[in-house]
Parts: sequence; C-alpha cells; structure tokens
Amino acid sequence: MSDLCAACGLDVAAHRVVRGGRVYCTDYCGKSAAGDVVGEAGACAPIVTAPTAEADPRAELDGIVAQLGPDEVKVLVAISRRLAMGRRVYGTLDIAGDRRDWKWEATDEALDLAVYLSAELLRRR
Repeated sequence: MSDLCAACGLDVAAHRVVRGGRVYCTDYCGKSAAGDVVGEAGACAPIVTAPTAEADPRAELDGIVAQLGPDEVKVLVAISRRLAMGRRVYGTLDIAGDRRDWKWEATDEALDLAVYLSAELLRRR
C-alpha cells in the first residue's frame, strides 16, 4: 500500500520529494506522507523535479504546462516565441557546443533592458 498525501490524496510514491529526511507529497501542500503539517499549506500539484538524462524534455514540459494557469502559460508562449526567433536568426540552440560567455550575454541584455526602460519612462514624463 502506498502512502497518500493527507492534503490532496495523491500517491506520494508517484510524486514526492525528500528534504531533511521527511517525505513531502509536493512542493506546495506542505504535508509529509504521514499527514504532519511541515510547511505552509497550499494547493497541491505534482512536484517539478530537476531533469534527468533519461527524461523526455517535451513530456516534462507538457506536465509542467498542465499545472500552470492561463497567464503563466502566456509567459511561456512569449519565451517560446523568442526562442523561435533566435533559432531563425542564429540557428538551433546548442548549449553544450555554444562557446558564448552566457554571463556576458546576460549582462549585455540586462544593460540594454535598462536603457529601453529608462527611455520609455522618460518618454512618458
């Protein structure tokens, strides 16, 4: 017999995380497998774990998206559109083979963002 989460009734063995020796149903419900309240209670949802080498990234993404609200999905769509645009301009993203300095790239983009936001704020004054 599997342990069921006292908060949501889901099988803890199917989606659990162990922290400090305690088994949690999810990152959100805040209850241990035994039903003890060990954190803030909230809405239960299957935990999102770090990807493993064997994981199918598309299936993992589908599972994550299924848990999100409409506005959260809109954020992912916006990011996906940027990735698609980047692919058209620069080719397929190859993290392992790409020799760019990602910290420098991020800093450069953040500085551009500061300029754009400042310009927009000044325009509205």
